Amino acid sequence: MINAGEYKEKTRDQIRSSGYVIDTLEAALWAVWNTDNFKNAILLAANLADDAYSVAATAGQIAGALYGVSGMPEEWVKKVAWSEHIQGLAQQLFERAPLQDYMNEPICDL
Repeated sequence: MINAGEYKEKTRDQIRSSGYVIDTLEAALWAVWNTDNFKNAILLAANLADDAYSVAATAGQIAGALYGVSGMPEEWVKKVAWSEHIQGLAQQLFERAPLQDYMNEPICDL
């Protein structure tokens, strides 16, 4: 089960990337968990075979949230179409985010 963190204990051979949404999410989480930077997470996810595009894209979203744009290879960021526009939108989303969750607990210390 993904929410129990079982992906953390799985080996590469136990990870499926079949295109099924649960398999894709588990494979992406596994790739991010088993690496220590954005680039390696994406490369590991992309090389799992089968549905590599979906797994790498999902891992990219998770790793991007974890490492931020500063953790991404600069040469990759430069090649993204509309990179500055996308970063501006991301900043706007961040600024609009509530500082407390639905249980009225702080999300982060600012």
